[in-house]
Amino acid sequence: MRASGGVPYPCVGTFDGVRVYVLMYFDDLVLAGVLYKVVYMSRKALMEDFSVREMGEPTYFLGMRMWYNRKDGLLSLAQRQYVTSILEWFGLAESNPVRLPMRAIDVMPREKSLMGPPMAIMNRKALASLLFLATSTRPEIILAVGMLSRRVSAPTQVHWAVPNAVM
Repeated sequence: MRASGGVPYPCVGTFDGVRVYVLMYFDDLVLAGVLYKVVYMSRKALMEDFSVREMGEPTYFLGMRMWYNRKDGLLSLAQRQYVTSILEWFGLAESNPVRLPMRAIDVMPREKSLMGPPMAIMNRKALASLLFLATSTRPEIILAVGMLSRRVSAPTQVHWAVPNAVM
């Protein structure tokens, strides 16, 4: 396995001309690729050069649950535990899901009264949590989170209700 010359990412390599992705987090590695045979050969090459311990296929990596459908060639990711923990953190564990989170932003009126510092900090934490979700496993909320992020420097009471609607 060698690093790809034309690819600017150190975690992408080729083995027998096929791309292999090496996902790294401290001392954990996950190998991924289109062909199982190539991933297997890459793993074997790494084990020859480094002290590597095989732990099988991952079920969790970086807080994301992973599962495979080899028949259809699909890798699925979910962050159910993270979603549950942020809902509990913001007191929304018993809330009902909203189908279109953007609707709350469409009707958001302009208001002059700014949030106090403690509420503004909570608003930023909520947006940071949503942004992490949107960029990891929930792309359907990215538009709503992006619109909310525009108002993060001077949030009002109305802006606190909208992240709750997205959550």
